[in-house]
Amino acid sequence: MQEITQLITLVDKYGIATVLVVLLVVMSYLIIRHILKQSDAIMNMAMAMNEKWQKTIDEHTAQAREFHNQVSEAHKHGRDEHEKIMTSLNQICENSKISLIEHERRKDEHEKMITNLNDITVTLGRINGFKDSH
Repeated sequence: MQEITQLITLVDKYGIATVLVVLLVVMSYLIIRHILKQSDAIMNMAMAMNEKWQKTIDEHTAQAREFHNQVSEAHKHGRDEHEKIMTSLNQICENSKISLIEHERRKDEHEKMITNLNDITVTLGRINGFKDSH
């Protein structure tokens, strides 16, 4: 009741327009203050959510980086193994070529030896009086 009495005294002293303007300013202030508090609460919630998402993204990024490093290491190991296999296969091919060349050379030598032995057999047969030693 006392507030109403004070309000009437203010209206008498300053006029109704001034009191309404003051009430409007006070009400506006209270409304704005309430809106700002709500806005701060919403911003705090959004920041908390953002922090959770950022933590999740950071964890995922760390896991992805670790996975990438593991895959890179595995591929490096695979490439090294393939290089060893290719080197071994190249060496085998080279050895095979050398073996084939050596085989051909030996084959030619053996054919010459057989021809020489045949010639020697024929010659010995003639020396010993055989007409055809074949």
